[in-house]
Amino acid sequence: MADRVILHVGAPKTGTSYLQDRLFHNPEVLATQGILYPADRPDAQFLAALDLMQLTWGGLEKQAGGAWERLAEAVRGWSGTAIVSHEILGFASRAHVHPRWSRWSHPMAGPRCTWSCPHATSPGRSRPSGRRTSSTGGS
Repeated sequence: MADRVILHVGAPKTGTSYLQDRLFHNPEVLATQGILYPADRPDAQFLAALDLMQLTWGGLEKQAGGAWERLAEAVRGWSGTAIVSHEILGFASRAHVHPRWSRWSHPMAGPRCTWSCPHATSPGRSRPSGRRTSSTGGS
């Protein structure tokens, strides 16, 4: 299982899509650094987020079925750092995440998780350079 999971929740229009594109298109470079961006297609992590939150999205929810579990399986099978990144995860509630996060690992020996997201400076605005992080799980 992954030693560490970085959950990046970027606000829309802050460069998150560019970051996700670079992560998706450079798996070999990431792997040499012990990093996994689990995605078999460009929208794989978006579909996983839809699946996690059981959202409908123009018919894509049909393709999303099982996507979170596939992502979790990739994280469980990796021994380094895994990155999960999508803006829509900013709308996930504890009720969405908590029951399914445990699928990533054994509850008492889970990976160290780092949450990163830009914070709002005022309603409707965000500061791309700002972020909030916290670590949970693991030792």
